[in-house]
Order: sequence, then C-alpha cells, then structure tokens
Amino acid sequence: MIKITDGHVEGNITAIALASKDSDKISISDIGCKSNCSLNSNAANYIGTLNGKIRIKLHLDIDKNNITGYYYYDKIKKKIKISGEINGDKLNLYAETTEGKETFNGVINDGQFTGIWKGLNKIYPFSLYLMLIQ
Repeated sequence: MIKITDGHVEGNITAIALASKDSDKISISDIGCKSNCSLNSNAANYIGTLNGKIRIKLHLDIDKNNITGYYYYDKIKKKIKISGEINGDKLNLYAETTEGKETFNGVINDGQFTGIWKGLNKIYPFSLYLMLIQ
C-alpha cells in the first residue's frame, strides 16, 4: 500500500499500463495496480482484459457479501449491469445481456481480480487490476 503524508511517499506499488489497440498513447485511466494494492472503500473500479486482448472496465459496489455494478467492453462502451456475491477472496458475478448470460468467477487478491469469464458459448481467462484513479 502507498501512503502520502505531507508530500512524503511511504510504501511502494507495482503498476501495470494497459495499452489500447486504437491508440499508442496511455492515459492515467489505463493504469492499474498490480501489487501492494489496498481498497479502503465499498466501491472499486478495475481495468483489464478478457483472453489477454479484449479490454474491459468493471465497477463494483460492495455491501457486505453482495455485489452490484456494471462492466463494459472498451470498444463498445455500453454499460452491462452485474450482480453477485463475495465469499472471502472468491467473487462470482452474473450479467444478463441481449446475447445471453455472462459470468465472471474468480479470486480477488492484492488488488487483482483474476479468473474465468463465460458467455456467448465461449470461455476466457480474465485479469483485472484495481485502477489507480478511483
């Protein structure tokens, strides 16, 4: 975890910058936390990929074990409502789309949410990182 007090930085994080296929520029919203990340809120924003190449963003609102929020594919930018539950470090999310049901089943650890996405008769691994700018 990183802490800034009176202009002094304490601690270190490891960040990851996710490049876009549509641009060779990276903005601050393309940077996620890879290690030493801490979430001190009931809401979180993640950035990452499905199958290592399909960029997505995910917003979660956490109320005890219940999760609500949305995600979207960077290319489409249409919010898809999502809900689910968290049990320890395991997170299961569900969405109903016009094309059918999509699920994210994985583990949250140190600011990363990794696991398996299922939908549209496909199964992909995903890696999402807590966004530095919440």
